[in-house]
Amino acid sequence: MLTVFLITSTAVAGYLLRRAWRSWCLIRRGIRTTGRVLYVREDTDGDGDPKYIPVITFHRADGTECEAEPADGTPNSRLLFPGQTWNIRHHPAWPSKIYIEHYDSPEMEIMLGLVALLLLVAAATILGHLLL
Repeated sequence: MLTVFLITSTAVAGYLLRRAWRSWCLIRRGIRTTGRVLYVREDTDGDGDPKYIPVITFHRADGTECEAEPADGTPNSRLLFPGQTWNIRHHPAWPSKIYIEHYDSPEMEIMLGLVALLLLVAAATILGHLLL
């Protein structure tokens, strides 16, 4: 049972840390520009509830037009509509990685990453005490 807990907590912590690192990079290194909503794609979340994901088009500094979507959607379709403009940040090396200002909440992902790091430390401490 403890082995399952340790494996699961490590997997969850790794996932959360990866998302936190992605958000941190977009906040620190992201290039700010304006994007326009091309269309809104409908999908479902893990529970089967609908979520709406905007597909954004924007221009990089070199003039190249890119199309991307944020990592997460919203349950409220009324927040998004084609033609709407948003301030975005995109990663300079991976323009498909975007953060939409006042839409995404990267601070929450960073905080969850820190919680995940604490979870890893707790799991390692428990394992260390059991092995000694």
